[in-house]
Amino acid sequence: MPYALIGDRTVFFPALIKWAYLDFFSKNEYIYFSQNTISKLLGITSNYSVNVPNLIGEKYFSKMEMWTNTGFIADAYSNLGILGVFIISTLMAFILMIVSKKVEQCQGKMKKALETIYILYFVMFNDGPFISTLFSGGLIVAILITIFVD
Repeated sequence: MPYALIGDRTVFFPALIKWAYLDFFSKNEYIYFSQNTISKLLGITSNYSVNVPNLIGEKYFSKMEMWTNTGFIADAYSNLGILGVFIISTLMAFILMIVSKKVEQCQGKMKKALETIYILYFVMFNDGPFISTLFSGGLIVAILITIFVD
């Protein structure tokens, strides 16, 4: 039973949620980055009256209170379709190349400490949006620390 639950919860259910995002936003209007941290600070309003994770939970799982968070690719697709996936993936690759080069310059315990810090963010990319992870998830602070650590 535990093995079945772990497999279902870690493999099949996340894939089902990602499929739900693809299905919904291939038929409906994108959210155009209107439901993230930056848009809220700038006063940009969403074209949907409910948060997308709740909307997907209601439509595909019949649970309005369900928060169906998904990874950065499905979130990017919900924002701007294929173009959103390309933009977010390119931005993410650029940032990770900078971080990777800086971490590789470090040695010993500092390098291991920085690598350990970034494991958390790689897990967050599987379950959350890139923009939220970058700003409200603390990735930008970790990047700044990595850049300025000697």
